[in-house]
Amino acid sequence: MKKRIGRGLLILAAVVALLAAFLVARLGPVVKTAVNKAGPRLMGVPVSVEDVRVNPFRGKIRLSRLVIGNPENFSTPHLFRLESLHVDLRMRDLARGKIGIREIVIEGPHVWYERKLRESNVGRLLETLESPSRDAGKPKPDDARQKKSVEIDRLIVREGRVGLKFGVGGQVPLPAIEIKDIGKDDPDGLSPAEAVRRVLSAILGTVVRVVAA
Repeated sequence: MKKRIGRGLLILAAVVALLAAFLVARLGPVVKTAVNKAGPRLMGVPVSVEDVRVNPFRGKIRLSRLVIGNPENFSTPHLFRLESLHVDLRMRDLARGKIGIREIVIEGPHVWYERKLRESNVGRLLETLESPSRDAGKPKPDDARQKKSVEIDRLIVREGRVGLKFGVGGQVPLPAIEIKDIGKDDPDGLSPAEAVRRVLSAILGTVVRVVAA
Protein backbone atom coordinates (compact mmCIF):
# COMPACT_ATOMS: atom_id res chain seq x y z
CA MET A 1 0.00 0.00 0.00
CA LYS A 2 2.81 2.40 0.91
CA LYS A 3 4.55 1.64 -2.37
CA ARG A 4 1.35 2.38 -4.30
CA ILE A 5 0.88 5.66 -2.45
CA GLY A 6 4.52 6.56 -3.12
CA ARG A 7 4.18 5.81 -6.83
CA GLY A 8 0.95 7.82 -6.95
CA LEU A 9 2.65 10.82 -5.35
CA LEU A 10 5.55 10.58 -7.79
CA ILE A 11 3.16 10.48 -10.74
CA LEU A 12 1.23 13.45 -9.34
CA ALA A 13 4.45 15.41 -8.84
CA ALA A 14 5.52 14.61 -12.41
CA VAL A 15 2.16 15.79 -13.79
CA VAL A 16 2.34 19.02 -11.78
CA ALA A 17 5.91 19.61 -13.00
CA LEU A 18 4.85 19.06 -16.62
CA LEU A 19 1.89 21.43 -16.24
CA ALA A 20 4.13 24.05 -14.65
CA ALA A 21 6.68 23.72 -17.46
CA PHE A 22 3.89 24.04 -20.04
CA LEU A 23 2.54 27.13 -18.28
CA VAL A 24 5.96 28.82 -18.21
CA ALA A 25 6.59 27.95 -21.87
CA ARG A 26 3.24 29.33 -23.03
CA LEU A 27 3.04 32.54 -20.99
CA GLY A 28 5.95 34.22 -22.79
CA PRO A 29 4.42 33.91 -26.29
CA VAL A 30 1.01 35.01 -24.94
CA VAL A 31 2.47 38.21 -23.45
CA LYS A 32 4.52 38.81 -26.61
CA THR A 33 1.41 38.56 -28.79
CA ALA A 34 -0.50 40.89 -26.46
CA VAL A 35 2.24 43.54 -26.62
CA ASN A 36 2.55 43.33 -30.41
CA LYS A 37 -1.22 43.65 -30.89
CA ALA A 38 -2.20 46.10 -28.14
CA GLY A 39 0.85 48.38 -28.46
CA PRO A 40 0.00 49.85 -31.89
CA ARG A 41 -3.64 50.40 -30.85
CA LEU A 42 -2.58 52.19 -27.66
CA MET A 43 0.11 54.41 -29.18
CA GLY A 44 -0.85 54.76 -32.83
CA VAL A 45 2.65 53.73 -33.99
CA PRO A 46 4.32 50.38 -34.75
CA VAL A 47 5.28 48.40 -31.63
CA SER A 48 7.11 45.08 -31.46
CA VAL A 49 8.91 42.98 -28.87
CA GLU A 50 11.32 40.23 -29.90
CA ASP A 51 11.31 38.01 -26.82
CA VAL A 52 9.31 37.69 -23.58
CA ARG A 53 10.23 35.45 -20.64
CA VAL A 54 7.77 34.89 -17.78
CA ASN A 55 8.34 33.15 -14.45
CA PRO A 56 4.88 33.09 -12.82
CA PHE A 57 6.19 31.40 -9.66
CA ARG A 58 8.58 34.26 -8.88
CA GLY A 59 6.49 37.00 -10.46
CA LYS A 60 9.20 37.95 -12.94
CA ILE A 61 8.69 39.16 -16.51
CA ARG A 62 11.46 40.13 -18.93
CA LEU A 63 10.92 41.80 -22.30
CA SER A 64 13.86 41.94 -24.70
CA ARG A 65 14.42 44.24 -27.67
CA LEU A 66 11.22 46.26 -27.50
CA VAL A 67 10.89 48.76 -30.35
CA ILE A 68 8.41 51.64 -30.71
CA GLY A 69 8.27 53.09 -34.21
CA ASN A 70 7.82 56.64 -35.42
CA PRO A 71 4.64 58.55 -36.18
CA GLU A 72 4.02 59.19 -39.86
CA ASN A 73 6.43 61.47 -41.76
CA PHE A 74 9.42 60.82 -39.49
CA SER A 75 12.38 58.85 -40.80
CA THR A 76 14.68 57.72 -37.96
CA PRO A 77 15.03 53.92 -37.56
CA HIS A 78 12.83 54.02 -34.46
CA LEU A 79 11.54 56.41 -31.85
CA PHE A 80 12.23 54.23 -28.80
CA ARG A 81 14.20 51.02 -28.41
CA LEU A 82 15.32 49.15 -25.32
CA GLU A 83 17.43 46.08 -24.80
CA SER A 84 15.64 44.75 -21.74
CA LEU A 85 12.77 45.54 -19.41
CA HIS A 86 12.35 43.70 -16.10
CA VAL A 87 9.08 43.58 -14.16
CA ASP A 88 8.84 42.30 -10.58
CA LEU A 89 5.21 41.54 -9.66
CA ARG A 90 3.61 41.11 -6.25
CA MET A 91 1.76 37.89 -7.00
CA ARG A 92 -0.45 38.04 -3.89
CA ASP A 93 -2.06 41.24 -5.20
CA LEU A 94 -3.54 39.45 -8.21
CA ALA A 95 -6.02 37.64 -5.98
CA ARG A 96 -7.13 41.04 -4.64
CA GLY A 97 -8.06 42.37 -8.05
CA LYS A 98 -4.93 44.50 -8.38
CA ILE A 99 -1.70 44.33 -10.38
CA GLY A 100 0.95 45.31 -7.86
CA ILE A 101 4.42 45.88 -9.31
CA ARG A 102 7.38 46.19 -6.97
CA GLU A 103 9.73 47.42 -9.65
CA ILE A 104 10.11 48.07 -13.36
CA VAL A 105 13.72 48.36 -14.53
CA ILE A 106 14.40 49.57 -18.09
CA GLU A 107 17.97 48.97 -19.23
CA GLY A 108 19.74 50.80 -22.04
CA PRO A 109 16.89 52.59 -23.82
CA HIS A 110 17.68 54.55 -26.96
CA VAL A 111 15.42 57.37 -28.17
CA TRP A 112 15.69 59.11 -31.52
CA TYR A 113 14.60 62.74 -31.28
CA GLU A 114 13.79 63.98 -34.78
CA ARG A 115 12.84 67.62 -35.15
CA LYS A 116 10.95 69.08 -38.07
CA LEU A 117 9.86 72.66 -38.62
CA ARG A 118 6.94 72.72 -36.18
CA GLU A 119 7.07 69.44 -34.28
CA SER A 120 9.13 66.44 -33.24
CA ASN A 121 8.47 62.72 -33.31
CA VAL A 122 8.71 62.59 -29.50
CA GLY A 123 6.34 65.54 -29.10
CA ARG A 124 3.75 64.00 -31.39
CA LEU A 125 3.81 60.67 -29.55
CA LEU A 126 3.48 62.51 -26.24
CA GLU A 127 0.42 64.30 -27.60
CA THR A 128 -1.06 60.96 -28.64
CA LEU A 129 -0.40 59.39 -25.24
CA GLU A 130 -1.93 62.34 -23.40
CA SER A 131 -4.88 62.84 -25.74
CA PRO A 132 -8.30 62.60 -24.04
CA SER A 133 -9.55 60.46 -26.94
CA ARG A 134 -7.19 57.72 -25.75
CA ASP A 135 -9.30 57.40 -22.61
CA ALA A 136 -12.46 56.63 -24.56
CA GLY A 137 -12.15 52.97 -23.65
CA LYS A 138 -11.37 53.57 -19.97
CA PRO A 139 -13.74 51.69 -17.64
CA LYS A 140 -16.61 53.67 -16.18
CA PRO A 141 -16.68 54.03 -12.37
CA ASP A 142 -19.38 51.33 -12.10
CA ASP A 143 -17.12 48.88 -13.96
CA ALA A 144 -13.87 49.83 -12.21
CA ARG A 145 -14.25 47.09 -9.60
CA GLN A 146 -14.26 44.48 -12.36
CA LYS A 147 -10.97 45.71 -13.86
CA LYS A 148 -7.56 45.11 -12.33
CA SER A 149 -5.91 48.39 -11.35
CA VAL A 150 -2.15 48.87 -11.54
CA GLU A 151 0.21 50.23 -8.89
CA ILE A 152 3.95 50.56 -9.48
CA ASP A 153 6.19 50.97 -6.43
CA ARG A 154 9.24 52.06 -8.41
CA LEU A 155 10.24 52.76 -12.02
CA ILE A 156 13.95 52.85 -12.87
CA VAL A 157 15.41 53.84 -16.24
CA ARG A 158 19.17 53.74 -16.63
CA GLU A 159 22.02 53.82 -19.15
CA GLY A 160 19.85 55.46 -21.80
CA ARG A 161 20.89 57.60 -24.74
CA VAL A 162 19.17 60.12 -27.00
CA GLY A 163 20.03 60.42 -30.68
CA LEU A 164 19.46 63.88 -32.17
CA LYS A 165 18.33 64.34 -35.76
CA PHE A 166 18.24 68.09 -36.17
CA GLY A 167 20.93 70.74 -36.46
CA VAL A 168 24.35 69.09 -36.19
CA GLY A 169 22.87 65.91 -34.71
CA GLY A 170 24.76 63.71 -32.27
CA GLN A 171 24.14 61.57 -29.19
CA VAL A 172 23.57 62.68 -25.60
CA PRO A 173 23.12 60.60 -22.44
CA LEU A 174 19.66 60.20 -20.96
CA PRO A 175 19.83 60.89 -17.20
CA ALA A 176 18.79 58.07 -14.92
CA ILE A 177 15.08 58.20 -14.03
CA GLU A 178 13.52 56.96 -10.80
CA ILE A 179 9.83 57.47 -10.03
CA LYS A 180 8.00 55.99 -7.06
CA ASP A 181 4.37 55.20 -6.23
CA ILE A 182 2.84 55.40 -9.71
CA GLY A 183 -0.93 54.99 -9.47
CA LYS A 184 -1.13 54.89 -5.68
CA ASP A 185 -2.80 58.29 -5.41
CA ASP A 186 -5.39 57.56 -8.12
CA PRO A 187 -8.74 56.84 -6.37
CA ASP A 188 -9.99 54.62 -9.20
CA GLY A 189 -6.63 52.99 -9.85
CA LEU A 190 -4.75 52.99 -13.14
CA SER A 191 -5.79 50.70 -15.96
CA PRO A 192 -2.91 48.74 -17.57
CA ALA A 193 -3.10 51.02 -20.62
CA GLU A 194 -2.93 54.14 -18.46
CA ALA A 195 0.03 52.71 -16.55
CA VAL A 196 1.89 52.19 -19.83
CA ARG A 197 1.11 55.77 -20.82
CA ARG A 198 2.38 57.11 -17.48
CA VAL A 199 5.68 55.22 -17.82
CA LEU A 200 6.28 56.28 -21.42
CA SER A 201 5.26 59.87 -20.76
CA ALA A 202 7.77 60.05 -17.89
CA ILE A 203 10.58 58.81 -20.13
CA LEU A 204 9.70 60.95 -23.15
CA GLY A 205 9.14 64.02 -21.00
CA THR A 206 12.70 63.62 -19.70
CA VAL A 207 13.94 63.33 -23.29
CA VAL A 208 12.28 66.65 -24.16
CA ARG A 209 13.93 68.35 -21.18
CA VAL A 210 17.34 66.92 -22.11
CA VAL A 211 17.03 68.19 -25.69
CA ALA A 212 15.87 71.62 -24.51
CA ALA A 213 18.91 71.85 -22.23
